[in-house]
Amino acid sequence: MLTVQTQMAQSANPAIQSIATPENIYNTATELVKALQLGTPSQFFSKPVAPPPAPPKPDPQMALVQGQIEVEREKARSKHATKRRAAKSATCRNPAGEAQASP
Repeated sequence: MLTVQTQMAQSANPAIQSIATPENIYNTATELVKALQLGTPSQFFSKPVAPPPAPPKPDPQMALVQGQIEVEREKARSKHATKRRAAKSATCRNPAGEAQASP
């Protein structure tokens, strides 16, 4: 019985996992120790602890705002890169810093 419960708990299927919980397996193991008169179950097994609560789901509005901030950040980076390229291009055409003759 303990083997079956353990296999259920390790199943990839969440519905099967929920049939045999860690608490169920602990109870079976402690009853087995008692039935075999091996002593106190706590010598062999510890009561399972509850998993920590799941973190709260992110606020959809906050995700939207963060996305907008990232878009604006990328726009600013692109604009800055374009200005740098234009300045570099102007410097390359006139490296001495001399005034260019107008047509």
